Amino acid sequence: MLRNSRYAWGRIAIAFHWLLAALIFVQFALGWTAVEVQVSPQKLGLFIWHKSVGVSILLLVLLRLGWRLGNEIPAAAAGLTVLEKRLARAGHGLLYLLMLAVPLTGWWISDTSRIPFRLFRLLPAPDLLPADRAMSELAARIHGTLTTLLLIVIGIHVAAALRHHFLLHNETLRRMFSLRVES
Repeated sequence: MLRNSRYAWGRIAIAFHWLLAALIFVQFALGWTAVEVQVSPQKLGLFIWHKSVGVSILLLVLLRLGWRLGNEIPAAAAGLTVLEKRLARAGHGLLYLLMLAVPLTGWWISDTSRIPFRLFRLLPAPDLLPADRAMSELAARIHGTLTTLLLIVIGIHVAAALRHHFLLHNETLRRMFSLRVES
């Protein structure tokens, strides 16, 4: 089942979910390591990978949003309150917003710092903004704050999924592992 149904996420939505989860995890590790490493060719290489993965995440989130808009969204698990459904919708909306905003602010840093960058060392990234150190520093503060917020929201997302599985004993988490195929 590639497409979503009324009851379950399709394989493409599941693939987007787990691919983005893995890339975001890698991205946190790359960013954290790149900031901590002394100025060196290794640091430059880490930032090239960090920026390249960031652009990949941005593109995948846009594709995922397009896929989501063109597909049915499975119904929420049975037994959830109206408040729980609203919180879930708000949480997912915030995740999408942050998955767009964090890479965009990263691009903002890169563009205004005017450090040349080639995606995966192959494709030149377009320069869209003028060099401006103050703007680059502002972008870096916003990027850091949004990254921290994304970590928090991901933590809440994971905790909610575990709550659904272990405390509420519903299908929410299993559906994201494609362990329940119902159409």
